[in-house]
Amino acid sequence: MRLAFTLSADDADRTKPHPDPYRAAAARLGLAPGECVAVEDSPDGAASAEAAGCAVLVVPSQLDVPRTPARTSAASLEDVTPAVLRACGRAGAGDQAERSSSARIPSA
Repeated sequence: MRLAFTLSADDADRTKPHPDPYRAAAARLGLAPGECVAVEDSPDGAASAEAAGCAVLVVPSQLDVPRTPARTSAASLEDVTPAVLRACGRAGAGDQAERSSSARIPSA
């Protein structure tokens, strides 16, 4: 897999659970946060992504991540398909004003 870029805690003034890392990543991609799906495994990361306006896919690891209407869960990354990512975009498009009405998720 080829990554477009990496972004770490050192690249943002405020780190998770603040929305800054996800807003910076979306901006670097030239997208609105509402056009992005964040994959997270921690409560702080999920809160950060949700506060930024991203749809959130939770793949649990060591910590329980609270469920919210804007979060979709998968038991494993092996369970994640393009259809799951599209569902994340629909779940995340709910009430938040920053979210776009449809996420740009590549189809299979």
